[in-house]
Amino acid sequence: LERCMMSPVVFDWTRDGKPDIVVGEEEGHVRVLVNEGLFEGAPRFRMEPYLKQRSTDIKSGGLPRPWRDEASGDLYCGTPAGYVERFAWVNNGFEP
Repeated sequence: LERCMMSPVVFDWTRDGKPDIVVGEEEGHVRVLVNEGLFEGAPRFRMEPYLKQRSTDIKSGGLPRPWRDEASGDLYCGTPAGYVERFAWVNNGFEP
């Protein structure tokens, strides 16, 4: 995981009796690390994709002035980790 200011929580997400890790990242993304069991005496985790947000609200980082491309309608936002996120304008709404 390459973001900073993460908030991990140990939780059995898969309900298989092994503790998984749910991680909230500073810009609002949440991902799950699924415990696949012990490997050479240490737990092995599989990183799942980010959980998909159902809300239409956009959650991104700390760029005070996001930029909107007038030609495509796409929105670009900077994150505190130094990345730029693009939200595509599709069917009258934004998609990450």
